[in-house]
Amino acid sequence: MTRSGTFRRNYARRSRIVWWFLFDGNRSAVAGLMLVGVIAIVLAFGFVGLIDVTKTNRMMWLFNGIVNGILTLVTVVIALNQLVLSRELDSVSNFYDRLDETVAFRQSVEERAATDVASPVPTDFLGVLLRTLRDRALTLREDELVRRDEDVRRDVERYVPSLIEQTDRTIDTLEETRTEFEALSAVVRYRDSWYFYFTRRVRVVHGDALSDTASAATEEMLELLKEIDAARQYFKTLYVQRSLARLSRRLVYTGSLSILIAVLTVLVYRNTPNAALDPVPLLLVTSVVIAVALSPIAVLFASGLRVATVARETASFGPFVPQQD
Repeated sequence: MTRSGTFRRNYARRSRIVWWFLFDGNRSAVAGLMLVGVIAIVLAFGFVGLIDVTKTNRMMWLFNGIVNGILTLVTVVIALNQLVLSRELDSVSNFYDRLDETVAFRQSVEERAATDVASPVPTDFLGVLLRTLRDRALTLREDELVRRDEDVRRDVERYVPSLIEQTDRTIDTLEETRTEFEALSAVVRYRDSWYFYFTRRVRVVHGDALSDTASAATEEMLELLKEIDAARQYFKTLYVQRSLARLSRRLVYTGSLSILIAVLTVLVYRNTPNAALDPVPLLLVTSVVIAVALSPIAVLFASGLRVATVARETASFGPFVPQQD
């Protein structure tokens, strides 16, 4: 195998690992891995003599700092989360208007997809949109006039095969999922903005060369891509709201446990003379205690990574694409 081939394979593997850490991986597992890393670092520093856990004054100072830090962290983060979630508190009339808009959106999708009632399950609803888009893309690609005109065919072949391939792959993923996060995960990297650009280019540049069927297909593709983007943004909003609510609850649980463990550790150190402490067992216990005390930070970091990744990957809305993409 060539060096370039090995590099691409290693890069792809690293990308999958990074993507799992940032987005796909279970957040409890990511937080757990971080805490295991903390334990490993404390043990390594302790065995090489960089950390002396038998010094009661230093350890009391450390855990006192952890108590103060965790109290501040949990209070501030929960307050910010509640501020974000408070935007959901609104008047009945505004909620009714939002509900009407959601129903109108569903009816528009059902009309375009020629289905009586679309499923309320996010994954199935997105599946209806994507299948309809794939059908319109196939109609455009197989249109007789498109196939005859070399310029039109070249511009259509420039993106339609990629659109069909990614759409089929996304549909297959959606069929195995059920939650709003899984639906969001399936479409978070869907290149709808690029497909919107290429479809619009075909329609504007080659409008006179398109048949009525191909012209109608491009028009419906543009609307479907906008609806896919809107649906993704809506599911993103639902996920972020639930994620912040879960984060607040987990921070309360882990923060309470962290403070309790840190306070008990301070009391134990205060009543234990240095000479009575055995370094090796104490190092093992202390590394675990420090990891437990830092668990709220691991939980916050793991959840924050996913929310930030969702925001980054869905930053392009409609016809615009970030420059790095």
